[in-house]
Amino acid sequence: MRNKKLKKKGKAHVKGVQYIAKQLKHYQKGKYPSYTKALPDARIIYGKLKENNQDVILKNIWGYSRKAGKKRGSKVVPYIPKELLEDNNYFEPIYWKELFKKTSNKIFFESTISPSTLPEIQGGTIVDCDLYFKNFVAFCNALKKEYAPEEDSSTDEWQVSCTMPTLINGRWESVIQCKDPKGKITNYGFNPDKPKDLPIQPYPFEKKEKIEKPIEKPIESPTQSEGERAKEIRIIIEGYKDLLEKKLIDKKDYLELVRETVAKLSKGGKI
Repeated sequence: MRNKKLKKKGKAHVKGVQYIAKQLKHYQKGKYPSYTKALPDARIIYGKLKENNQDVILKNIWGYSRKAGKKRGSKVVPYIPKELLEDNNYFEPIYWKELFKKTSNKIFFESTISPSTLPEIQGGTIVDCDLYFKNFVAFCNALKKEYAPEEDSSTDEWQVSCTMPTLINGRWESVIQCKDPKGKITNYGFNPDKPKDLPIQPYPFEKKEKIEKPIEKPIESPTQSEGERAKEIRIIIEGYKDLLEKKLIDKKDYLELVRETVAKLSKGGKI
């Protein structure tokens, strides 16, 4: 009797979804705490490997399971409401109080349109936006009044927004700045420390042509001759007489209608 064990014959083991799920669970425990949790992504990764004719090996698996460009030590930008990153009309920062409050306290704002004597704005705090931005709003209103009083007060020539926070010297910073309609950074001569000084220059924006609607003249009805008007009066009175004869109106009503008709039509009015 031979002591050697007989090797089982069968197909060679093929790495597939189960193998990928086990590797995900083993190497990425934080993301995949269980085998079951890893299965859905394992099926997706396996499909992509097959589609691209790639072998089921760890190197290729990591190409789909780990985010590209994310390295150890990389920093995630703290939360900042998207409304602060979008372009806002010049008067809207007055109402940013709640947005600053929702922002992460790791973010600090440097403002180019606020007095330099005020402390910098920190996210997560209650900010007196009126104190920080009222001078800028007043400057914009005064500039328009001086150079373009005819333009609509809701013009969006001034666009204010915050930059995406960047990590500078260990802390996250964002800049509150003003842009022109073409995206160029500018403050149009605004000096936060001397807010009442208007720039000595022509109106800095492109003039918008004011489209005036044509004045519609009322359509005048053709005038009647005296003969035509008298004929019209007779026809109407005959109609009243017919009603009287049919006893649909009494004599008093008939006389009242005749007087009103003659008075209106004689003065050029209409029935």
